[in-house]
Amino acid sequence: MRTHTSAREPRAAKARAVAGPESAAGAAMAMAFELTSAADDDRDPVALGLRQISHDIRHELGTIMLLAALLSGASDIGPDSKLRACQIQGEVRWLEELHRAYEEAVAAQPGQLRPAPLGRIRLDTLAGEVVAAMQMSTLTRITFSATEAWARLDRLAYWRALRNLICNAVRAAGDGGRVVVRVTATGGRAVVVIEDDGPGLGAVPAGLGSLGLGIAHNQAIACGGGLKISRGRLGGCRVRLSFPTADADTPD
Repeated sequence: MRTHTSAREPRAAKARAVAGPESAAGAAMAMAFELTSAADDDRDPVALGLRQISHDIRHELGTIMLLAALLSGASDIGPDSKLRACQIQGEVRWLEELHRAYEEAVAAQPGQLRPAPLGRIRLDTLAGEVVAAMQMSTLTRITFSATEAWARLDRLAYWRALRNLICNAVRAAGDGGRVVVRVTATGGRAVVVIEDDGPGLGAVPAGLGSLGLGIAHNQAIACGGGLKISRGRLGGCRVRLSFPTADADTPD
């Protein structure tokens, strides 16, 4: 998981190191560095506004996580509701990762945004988690089948691609429609196929769907993979994501 460090954090950490993290003097010096950094941002109201919005988003995500945690352990709700609360916690964790990636992109100088490091991940396991979340939040019938498949990817990029592609399929199929998600490993490629029984590519209005396809394509290319779109066996759209496989026991 990536960690994000703002430009002001190293200076505050240096102040705490000088006077001691537990001392009043250390806290005062850290606060002084914080205020100096905030003053720097005052010269750029756009940067300050973005920092303030990010600050508030972090607080809201924390609140949602706390409420979901309280629900998941409550004694006055049933097991299905507790399962949904746990799912909300999982979704909030993804939002926290996505928000950190957003902050890194905003803070980076033009052309200096470094690609996220790749790691070995099980595509079938993560795809199952995404499908489970979508099944709880739509009336579209989503079925999932998978065999073990490993690839070297950016975990967040893969999640973003899957979320967008499955959301597109659900949008095309509509309430009562059908979406099929399959993960396999064959011929040195880890493959994810998403099909729907909607009207097919180009038969629905452009908008969020086309943006989602662009995001999925960019994330796949960034991880050394590919994306292919065709008509599926269900009559609607068929999207195929593929990546070079990685052995489960291969060192990073």
